[in-house]
Amino acid sequence: CLLWGRAKMEGVEELVGFLGSPRADVRAQAVELTLGVTGSDGGVVMLNSVEGKGACTLLARILNDPEPAATRAAQALTNMSTNERVLLKLVENKVLWSSLLDVLA
Repeated sequence: CLLWGRAKMEGVEELVGFLGSPRADVRAQAVELTLGVTGSDGGVVMLNSVEGKGACTLLARILNDPEPAATRAAQALTNMSTNERVLLKLVENKVLWSSLLDVLA
């Protein structure tokens, strides 16, 4: 159903917006929800298709947040790396890749 798909995409766009919140508590909640979305291929595709500041960029910034948000962001990025386009973004961005490995280590 096209309407249902559009509603889902709007929800994902709103979720990505919360990843960029100036409030750490809002970002932490958004990361938890994002981690759930990254559990499916369709969720990864929707996250990757959000225009503007992408989910990868915003999750990368959260890698510097306090725990457990940083670890959850790293897990979400790891899940997203199953998508070839996301993986290329991660590999091309050496600073992001380094930060991701630091959090997961």
